[in-house]
Amino acid sequence: MEYSTREKNIWIELILNLFVSLYYFTAIYQLNGWEEITGDEIGYVIRNVIVFAIIGTILLHTIFVKNYNEQPKDERDIAIEAKGNATGYYTLVILCTLLIAHIMLNEGVGFLFSERTVPFTGPFAMHLILIAIMIASFSKSIVQITCYRRGS
Repeated sequence: MEYSTREKNIWIELILNLFVSLYYFTAIYQLNGWEEITGDEIGYVIRNVIVFAIIGTILLHTIFVKNYNEQPKDERDIAIEAKGNATGYYTLVILCTLLIAHIMLNEGVGFLFSERTVPFTGPFAMHLILIAIMIASFSKSIVQITCYRRGS
C-alpha cells in the first residue's frame, strides 16, 4: 500500500502521540498518582518525554519519509485537514465541557454534603485537561488518516 508524504507524517504524529502519552501517564501515575506534581521526579519524567519525542520524531521521519518532496496542498488536502481540525476541536470542546460539568457537580455535592465524593485537585484537573488534549489530537489524526484512505 502506497502512502503519500502527508499520510506518513500523520501516521508518525499519531504513533508518537500514543507512545509519549502512554509513557508520560504511566510514569506519572507510578510516581505519586495524579494528585501531586512536586519533586525532582516530575522534572525527570518531563525531560524524558521531551527527549523521547524529539528522538522518536527524528528516527521515524528518517526511516519512513525518505524522499521528502512535499507537494503543494490542493483542495482535497485542505478539506481533509479542515475535517481533522474540526473533529479535534469539537472533541476538545466536548471533553472540556464534561470536565467543567464534573468540577461544578463535584463542588455542588461538596456544598450539600460535608465531604466531597472525589478529591479534585489542581494537578488532577491538569492531567484531565492533558488527557482531553491528547484524545483530541488522536481523533484529528484518525479522521485525517481515514479521509486519506477513503480518498475523500
